[in-house]
Amino acid sequence: LDKKSTLAATTVFLLSEAEASPMLEYLQKRGASGLRVLVEAEGYTPEQAWEFNKSLPTLEDSCAIRVCGSWEEVAAALLEVCQEAMYMGASATVAKLQTAPAPAPPKAAEKTPVVESKAREGENPWTLVWISDQAFKPTAVSLKTQLESLGCQVKGYKTHKNAARALDKKRGLVRTVVMVTAAEALPFLQYLQSRPELLSTPVVVEATSRGFGSLPKSPNVQVCDSFDAAAKAVWAVAHEPGFG
Repeated sequence: LDKKSTLAATTVFLLSEAEASPMLEYLQKRGASGLRVLVEAEGYTPEQAWEFNKSLPTLEDSCAIRVCGSWEEVAAALLEVCQEAMYMGASATVAKLQTAPAPAPPKAAEKTPVVESKAREGENPWTLVWISDQAFKPTAVSLKTQLESLGCQVKGYKTHKNAARALDKKRGLVRTVVMVTAAEALPFLQYLQSRPELLSTPVVVEATSRGFGSLPKSPNVQVCDSFDAAAKAVWAVAHEPGFG
């Protein structure tokens, strides 16, 4: 790697538990960005994986570090990366071949400027913290647009670790809803439990995948089985009487 002037953002690192810290320290010194790092920690529970992730050297926010408790989880994570790469490649090919004008946006999207203008004018502004590995993907622009059309300011983070680092600088959250993927939900909720002043923050879990473990029961946590359902739940929470 020392022979390379830059590290391509398309690179995925698969590290053993023992080699994770020294390798991440090296990547940190190189100023690596946009990388995916998978750490195989055989036998770790989700709670142990989260604690171990917290102890690892941090990279830039555009990087994603995931600690996997089994080889099966590693394989599933690699498959997700491959599928994403294939989708992005196919999308680029279609974009080159397509000569027809883009289709008109759906009616719901046409209302977005009106909702956003109200938010800019200061009428009941609110914030959505979106924790998802989709947050900065070019293929997920439409998802972020859909969330922004709810009338909120969207702050995206790839992992719970990145979100927690940002929230560590805040003493409280006002008029804020959190939408988090199932894979990041448990460690993020555990982080909130360590911050009593943030425990009342509404959290919507987008559980489009299985195997995310048992989540702590709380009246402030909702679990939805799709992105669209989660977005609707976020909107409903933000428009409840007394929100904020």
